[in-house]
Amino acid sequence: MKIRVGNFLLTAVVFGGVVYKIGQKVRLSFSGENIMLFSRENGRMIANGEVKL
Repeated sequence: MKIRVGNFLLTAVVFGGVVYKIGQKVRLSFSGENIMLFSRENGRMIANGEVKL
């Protein structure tokens, strides 16, 4: 899934049986301590841990 957040485009992997329409606006929340962020430029992992907002 590709998600636009402001000027940023995020690519996410969502486990489960949810189907979204292209262009559909959705609310997202992150929970858990197993969040991984990867670089768009080279695919390398940037961070691994939890997200606190």
